[in-house]
Amino acid sequence: MSIQERLKMVMKMNNLSAAAFADRVGVQRSSISHIMSGRNKPSLDFIQKTLKSFPRVNGDWLVTGKPVGGNRDEESYQLDTVTKPINTTSSEDIVGSSAKSKIGEQESKQIERIVVFYSDGTYTETTPKD
Repeated sequence: MSIQERLKMVMKMNNLSAAAFADRVGVQRSSISHIMSGRNKPSLDFIQKTLKSFPRVNGDWLVTGKPVGGNRDEESYQLDTVTKPINTTSSEDIVGSSAKSKIGEQESKQIERIVVFYSDGTYTETTPKD
Protein backbone atom coordinates (compact mmCIF):
# COMPACT_ATOMS: atom_id res chain seq x y z
CA MET A 1 0.00 0.00 0.00
CA SER A 2 1.42 3.39 -1.01
CA ILE A 3 1.52 6.49 1.16
CA GLN A 4 -1.15 8.00 -1.10
CA GLU A 5 -3.46 5.09 -0.26
CA ARG A 6 -2.71 5.45 3.47
CA LEU A 7 -3.50 9.18 3.30
CA LYS A 8 -6.76 8.35 1.50
CA MET A 9 -7.59 5.94 4.34
CA VAL A 10 -6.97 8.68 6.91
CA MET A 11 -9.26 11.01 4.95
CA LYS A 12 -11.94 8.33 4.63
CA MET A 13 -11.83 7.37 8.31
CA ASN A 14 -12.25 11.04 9.26
CA ASN A 15 -14.90 11.71 6.59
CA LEU A 16 -12.83 14.44 4.96
CA SER A 17 -12.60 15.51 1.35
CA ALA A 18 -9.17 16.34 -0.05
CA ALA A 19 -9.94 20.04 0.38
CA ALA A 20 -11.07 19.61 4.00
CA PHE A 21 -8.01 17.47 4.71
CA ALA A 22 -5.72 20.17 3.28
CA ASP A 23 -7.43 22.84 5.36
CA ARG A 24 -7.17 20.78 8.54
CA VAL A 25 -3.50 19.91 7.98
CA GLY A 26 -2.71 23.49 6.98
CA VAL A 27 -1.37 22.97 3.47
CA GLN A 28 -2.45 24.18 0.06
CA ARG A 29 -5.15 22.16 -1.62
CA SER A 30 -2.95 21.77 -4.68
CA SER A 31 -0.36 20.01 -2.50
CA ILE A 32 -2.90 17.31 -1.65
CA SER A 33 -3.87 16.99 -5.31
CA HIS A 34 -0.23 16.58 -6.37
CA ILE A 35 0.46 13.99 -3.67
CA MET A 36 -2.69 12.01 -4.43
CA SER A 37 -1.96 11.97 -8.16
CA GLY A 38 1.59 10.74 -7.53
CA ARG A 39 3.15 13.85 -9.06
CA ASN A 40 4.88 14.72 -5.76
CA LYS A 41 5.91 12.74 -2.71
CA PRO A 42 4.85 14.15 0.66
CA SER A 43 7.55 16.23 2.33
CA LEU A 44 8.69 15.77 5.92
CA ASP A 45 6.88 19.01 6.81
CA PHE A 46 3.65 17.65 5.28
CA ILE A 47 3.95 14.37 7.20
CA GLN A 48 4.67 16.22 10.46
CA LYS A 49 1.63 18.48 9.97
CA THR A 50 -0.51 15.44 9.17
CA LEU A 51 0.59 13.59 12.30
CA LYS A 52 0.04 16.70 14.43
CA SER A 53 -3.46 17.13 12.99
CA PHE A 54 -4.31 13.42 13.43
CA PRO A 55 -2.61 12.28 16.66
CA ARG A 56 -4.18 8.82 16.51
CA VAL A 57 -2.40 7.99 13.25
CA ASN A 58 0.83 6.13 13.85
CA GLY A 59 3.79 7.83 12.15
CA ASP A 60 5.56 4.57 11.32
CA TRP A 61 2.44 3.22 9.68
CA LEU A 62 1.89 6.42 7.70
CA VAL A 63 5.45 6.56 6.38
CA THR A 64 6.28 2.87 5.87
CA GLY A 65 2.92 1.10 5.94
CA LYS A 66 4.27 -1.40 8.45
CA PRO A 67 2.46 -1.98 11.74
CA VAL A 68 4.44 -1.46 14.92
CA GLY A 69 4.45 -4.52 17.18
CA GLY A 70 2.15 -7.50 17.04
CA ASN A 71 1.21 -9.58 14.03
CA ARG A 72 -1.78 -7.58 12.88
CA ASP A 73 -2.26 -6.96 9.21
CA GLU A 74 -1.77 -3.48 7.79
CA GLU A 75 -5.42 -2.56 7.37
CA SER A 76 -6.62 -3.60 10.82
CA TYR A 77 -3.63 -1.84 12.38
CA GLN A 78 -4.46 1.38 10.55
CA LEU A 79 -8.09 1.23 11.57
CA ASP A 80 -7.07 0.78 15.21
CA THR A 81 -4.83 3.83 15.10
CA VAL A 82 -7.11 6.19 13.21
CA THR A 83 -10.37 5.62 15.01
CA LYS A 84 -11.27 3.99 18.27
CA PRO A 85 -14.88 3.09 19.08
CA ILE A 86 -16.60 5.17 21.69
CA ASN A 87 -17.18 3.19 24.85
CA THR A 88 -20.84 3.68 25.67
CA THR A 89 -21.68 2.72 29.20
CA SER A 90 -24.84 3.36 31.09
CA SER A 91 -24.90 5.85 33.93
CA GLU A 92 -25.43 2.94 36.33
CA ASP A 93 -22.08 1.46 35.29
CA ILE A 94 -20.32 4.75 35.98
CA VAL A 95 -22.04 5.80 39.21
CA GLY A 96 -21.85 3.48 42.22
CA SER A 97 -24.76 2.92 44.60
CA SER A 98 -23.30 5.17 47.33
CA ALA A 99 -22.82 7.96 44.83
CA LYS A 100 -26.40 7.49 43.58
CA SER A 101 -27.80 8.14 47.04
CA LYS A 102 -25.80 11.38 47.27
CA ILE A 103 -26.94 12.39 43.81
CA GLY A 104 -30.52 11.55 44.76
CA GLU A 105 -30.33 14.11 47.56
CA GLN A 106 -29.68 16.86 44.99
CA GLU A 107 -32.82 16.43 42.88
CA SER A 108 -32.96 20.13 42.03
CA LYS A 109 -30.41 19.69 39.21
CA GLN A 110 -30.72 17.21 36.35
CA ILE A 111 -28.24 16.41 33.61
CA GLU A 112 -29.69 17.53 30.29
CA ARG A 113 -26.91 16.41 27.97
CA ILE A 114 -23.28 15.35 27.87
CA VAL A 115 -21.02 16.61 25.09
CA VAL A 116 -17.58 15.08 24.42
CA PHE A 117 -15.18 17.03 22.19
CA TYR A 118 -12.39 15.20 20.35
CA SER A 119 -9.05 16.58 19.23
CA ASP A 120 -9.98 16.09 15.56
CA GLY A 121 -12.73 18.71 15.88
CA THR A 122 -15.62 16.26 16.09
CA TYR A 123 -17.92 15.72 19.04
CA THR A 124 -20.59 13.39 20.34
CA GLU A 125 -23.65 14.40 22.28
CA THR A 126 -25.54 12.12 24.64
CA THR A 127 -28.86 12.75 26.34
CA PRO A 128 -29.41 10.67 29.51
CA LYS A 129 -32.51 8.49 29.55
CA ASP A 130 -34.85 8.90 32.51
